Amino acid sequence: METSNYMILGFAVVFAVMLLHLISLPLRYRNLQADLAVLEEQKPAKKAAPKKKPAAKKRK
Repeated sequence: METSNYMILGFAVVFAVMLLHLISLPLRYRNLQADLAVLEEQKPAKKAAPKKKPAAKKRK
């Protein structure tokens, strides 16, 4: 049986999927940076940490 055509087709499909994935990575990174910039703009100002109450004394 001659199946080399199917092997070549399989490799072509695998490499096409890998190429699409590699192309999508910079696009995802750019969108991530844009989302991060929006979140940084919306970040509320830091508030002072609330003071802790002293621990209650144990009774003997």
